[in-house]
Amino acid sequence: MKPVPLLIVGDAVSSSSGLGRITRDLAVRIHKHLSDVFRLATLGLGGTGSRQYPWVQYYMQHIENYQVPDLPSAVTDHFGGEQGIVWFIWDPSRVGWFVHPEACTMEGLGRWLLANPTKFKKWLYTPVDADTRNGTYPKGILETLSHFDRVLMYTPWASEVTGYPDNLPHGLDGSNFKPHSRSQARKMLLEMGAKNITKDTLLLGIVATNQARKDFGLGVETARILLNQGHDVHLWIHCDDLRRHWDIPTMLSEFGLSERNSITLAGLDDETLCWMYSACDVTLGIGAEGFGLPLAESLACHIPVVHGNYAGGTAIVPSHMRVEPVAFRYEGAHAWRRPVYDPMDWAAKVLELRGSEASLNPKLYWDKAWEDWAIWLRKGVED
Repeated sequence: MKPVPLLIVGDAVSSSSGLGRITRDLAVRIHKHLSDVFRLATLGLGGTGSRQYPWVQYYMQHIENYQVPDLPSAVTDHFGGEQGIVWFIWDPSRVGWFVHPEACTMEGLGRWLLANPTKFKKWLYTPVDADTRNGTYPKGILETLSHFDRVLMYTPWASEVTGYPDNLPHGLDGSNFKPHSRSQARKMLLEMGAKNITKDTLLLGIVATNQARKDFGLGVETARILLNQGHDVHLWIHCDDLRRHWDIPTMLSEFGLSERNSITLAGLDDETLCWMYSACDVTLGIGAEGFGLPLAESLACHIPVVHGNYAGGTAIVPSHMRVEPVAFRYEGAHAWRRPVYDPMDWAAKVLELRGSEASLNPKLYWDKAWEDWAIWLRKGVED
């Protein structure tokens, strides 16, 4: 059988985002193990490109409301007149224009989509980080999903919420993410400019993008509570932007933690991330996660994680490391159900987990996860 053209669309494989990593990990394995099934290319947002990836890389020159005007040229070039597959690895709120071209505000892109209704199959791999009041998914987004030929969820929880039964976790590379010496890791932090970190410091890690659903307030207040209780607290925060939804420096100042934090920004390689996780006592999983890469990374470095008992993180974080919500609030046009936690509960869980052993479920490493991925991918061509 001649390989089917496959174009994966989302964040660029050379970007530092979580979605970029997921795309990169999948593309590496598809190119290596399924080159007889797919002729691969990627179309990505961000990144600069890299010669180390041996497939065609296209880039979004600009986007408008996540509409991708570079899609027609990438499909035309890569498919070469053959029928192929366009596979989005994005949030479903970003791809409504793709399945409803009549509503596309970029006129040329909309015309092209309307003129090519059968030129490619439509696939989607998507995170689900919240449900609605009745434990379901918004009807408008479900309607968008219904126009895809294949929809893949990340977790069983997401399948239950949306009604789409196929779910597969992203994997983690065990050769990259593994524990390092805590004393050496803390020494490295000091060399990077951190102050007053000792072997007895209670070092808490937060790895999250600066978005509304990432509750930096919860993480910082948890640290303050532990400081008030007499613990020598230090926060390591790794994020993409200091000031966007949250003004992180101002918040640290408000809670009296300006001299008790170290901040790194996007762009750290896997090895450096492993050292940073390994320096910590506990990682605070402050977001209701769809994919939850930092949770898996921390556990792979044998660092326990505090996370809420909600959404995608429940597929990664063991039950004894989770905190129950005390209430829910509702957010946005779809009235997403977002959990509310008592930071005292989080502080107590930190102390409970400090010094405990942690590990990542073996099924979440790529050497195990890929087996099911290969079956799912082949099935999409055979069907």
